[in-house]
Amino acid sequence: MRVLLAATDAEPFLPLIQALSDEGLDAWALGDLVGLMDPVDPSRIMGGPPDLFLLAGAPAAVLQAAVEGIRKCPQLRTKLILVYQPDADLNERGRIMAAGADDCQARVVPEALLVARVRALLRRAPPPAALAASADATSLSWGRLTLDLVHRRAAPAGGELEPTRLQFDAMVALVRA
Repeated sequence: MRVLLAATDAEPFLPLIQALSDEGLDAWALGDLVGLMDPVDPSRIMGGPPDLFLLAGAPAAVLQAAVEGIRKCPQLRTKLILVYQPDADLNERGRIMAAGADDCQARVVPEALLVARVRALLRRAPPPAALAASADATSLSWGRLTLDLVHRRAAPAGGELEPTRLQFDAMVALVRA
């Protein structure tokens, strides 16, 4: 799953990016939160759009405008948005959520809790288009895992697994679910 952290200054959030990467997520930072305020052009996002936008490090009004910019783009309308704004009061949080954010963390929390919130939101993410493979497909992909249905092999990024028949069937069922 891909996570894009967008902030006016991404440097303070680099440890969070590392923690998300350590959890197996494809996470990267963008230091241009203002660029998300216009309708977002998905082709400008390197490697394709993320599954979750994590917006942080800006005044509530800028975060709200960024949420609105993401929601204006048809290709990104279904993507998840988590806003991290420890300084936001109740009214600002309400406006951010009304603009289309899926969650708004409005207090300082440990990094591990923020990673857990990202994970919880990603569990609700719609399945990638790759999961909608037809029944006659010869391979399935999910994240960094590729399943060769003909040779019954599983290949995670950087290696190959030799699953038992039961393990392979379980992986196929989970990827197709």
